[in-house]
Amino acid sequence: MRLLLPFLFLFSFNTFANDDFKEMLQRYLEFNKQRAEYLVSTKDNIVGVEIIIADEANNLASRFGHALLRFVDKDGLWANDAVVSFGALSEEETYSIWKGIFGGYPFLPQVMNLHEYWTQYTKTEKRDLKRYVLNLSPEQLDKFLEISFDYILHPEKLKNYTFTKNNCVGVISKFLIEAGLTVDDKQAIVPNNVHKWLKRNSLTVFPVFTMKNPAALEKRIAETNFNDISSEELVKRFNDSELSYIYLNKTDLSFKHFIFLSEYLPEKKVDIDDAFSFTDISLDLYDRCQSLTCFRKFNEAEKKMKIADQLDIISYRLSEDNDLQKLYLNHREFQKWNMVRIQDLTVRNNKFTLVRKKDKIYFQAYADYKRAEDRHLSKRLNVALQFQIEGDKVLLLDEEVGVLGSKGLELHKNYRLVLHNDRDEQVLALIKI
Repeated sequence: MRLLLPFLFLFSFNTFANDDFKEMLQRYLEFNKQRAEYLVSTKDNIVGVEIIIADEANNLASRFGHALLRFVDKDGLWANDAVVSFGALSEEETYSIWKGIFGGYPFLPQVMNLHEYWTQYTKTEKRDLKRYVLNLSPEQLDKFLEISFDYILHPEKLKNYTFTKNNCVGVISKFLIEAGLTVDDKQAIVPNNVHKWLKRNSLTVFPVFTMKNPAALEKRIAETNFNDISSEELVKRFNDSELSYIYLNKTDLSFKHFIFLSEYLPEKKVDIDDAFSFTDISLDLYDRCQSLTCFRKFNEAEKKMKIADQLDIISYRLSEDNDLQKLYLNHREFQKWNMVRIQDLTVRNNKFTLVRKKDKIYFQAYADYKRAEDRHLSKRLNVALQFQIEGDKVLLLDEEVGVLGSKGLELHKNYRLVLHNDRDEQVLALIKI
């Protein structure tokens, strides 16, 4: 299959000197179709998605990187996860640059697994793979899969490939837009700038995870005569992660060194993922939390991540308005509990009060709402919140969040109450920072 890749992507100037080109292409397309159909059949096993960017390379086609779409399944093995690349399809042996610029080619969703793409881009072409985790609720994930799978099975529904707009990252962003998961309907254009687009649309809470290319390590390996060094010298020259890469990828490794590393690496408890610079994250972290229970699970999973310093820059937020984004930009929002959802109502000037009545705390506000016959009316809201009161302590899900003082509810310093917009609804949220 890898032999076909040079002429399956736009701007490849390689030719395949074979009179049976079209027959081979048809066989490949049928094989790719079978892979796509199998991917769709595994929908119930998919728990998350990532956008992966293959870094830029020294040619016109790869000057701005290339976007891939990874589907993360339940088995926890990254290497066999299905990944789709959206490229241009030509039925001829060479591509026309002009057709690529002006939309002369249809799309080909090429389905391979992540290890195959790692081999192509990272090992062979020496390009980093940058992983961007998308945080989607189960309902959002289901909608996104429905839309993306429909296009993967029926790429003729997509407009023709264009290098400057309707390209690899453009169609992936199109799926997210059609699933209703974005702030606006403007597609991403440049693969290497997708992180800005994702941040603007609040689609990821993590920093980038990079599968680094092994160019420098490969150079050191090429400069080393493995036949002339002992196993002890091998350990001195390369660290454990590098040794795991050598063990997996150096095909001419001597039997002596192979046996040594087979025993050495397990003893050192080397994670085989280190050979690929792969950062494993809990499957729970692909979710979009909307409850305190979920956030607690999210936090526990976070703590188990291998790269501790990343924890300081991970934050989480729902679809919030711009003012709130600015207000809490420098805070780490761990837990958020949606206590009041005010559907089809707008709290006047975002003003509200909290009032205690016996053992409950109520949310009170005047709100405007719209009747079906376009009549605007006002309504007094009086909704009991999900706080519990024990003496002078105020608790939420058994966690103390404040006390009852002379002025009413006094939250602890690390909590905030915010009334904000969540798509078409207003939400009163308790935020722990």
